[in-house]
Amino acid sequence: MLEDFKLKVFMAVLEEQSFTKAARNLGISQPAVSQNIAELEKELGTELFSRSRGAVTPTSAGISFKEYASRILHWYEAASSAFNGTLKGSRTLRIASGCHVAETILPSCAATLSARIPGLKLEIVPDNGSGDIRLWCQAHSDELSLEDGAGFIGTVEAAAVSSNHSLATKDNLEKLPSNISFAVWHPYSSLLTPDIMAMTAVESYSPASICHLVSVSPDLVGLVPKDAAIAAGLVPMPVNLNRLSFDLMISSSVDIDDPAYDSLRNLLREAYNPAL
Repeated sequence: MLEDFKLKVFMAVLEEQSFTKAARNLGISQPAVSQNIAELEKELGTELFSRSRGAVTPTSAGISFKEYASRILHWYEAASSAFNGTLKGSRTLRIASGCHVAETILPSCAATLSARIPGLKLEIVPDNGSGDIRLWCQAHSDELSLEDGAGFIGTVEAAAVSSNHSLATKDNLEKLPSNISFAVWHPYSSLLTPDIMAMTAVESYSPASICHLVSVSPDLVGLVPKDAAIAAGLVPMPVNLNRLSFDLMISSSVDIDDPAYDSLRNLLREAYNPAL
């Protein structure tokens, strides 16, 4: 089953307004619920619930995040359904990936891959080396090693996005109004200038959550992968962010001639590097 368990825990706490009741419904311990919510809040850089004398109520950020969480869980369910083949010879392909790959990159090719290989089930697992296939992003390099070159899919460009129409034509991030703050995809953090880092209010591993926050916060500029911005319906600002480019990479612990691996690699290359 394709899902993000932390989002499932978040929705359960939101519905029950109780960590204890959410734990009972999910069949896990109350400390496990608290840990999942704490990790999610750390990733998003904001508090999602107010805790007071046993009462749990969503903060304004938690209410806004509900829309993001429900949409992602919906698409996870849709992607899982697309891969739930019932034919003889059905198999499960475990893909280890980070949040951006799971949210944006894989859903875009799930239906096509399912149609090409009936009976294939896709399971996304944490990027800890346990998958049949690993998909990840790493800092862009113009000179890849022979090993990296074999796994290179294409370049994931960066984008600056805002829901504030007055910022739509700005082409210099360091000359934005003083009331503007940044929400940044965490892997970009080490690549930003000190001035922009000083204006950063939110860091998250989830580009989709950043896009959602930007869409409801006119004083927030998001720095996210361009594909995530487009998927969220946000128009990139005309800012040169080449220094934030990342390379999308693939590796496999299964036979590289496996039809599933070959089809997934080709689909991704068509999207990110059609020249290959």
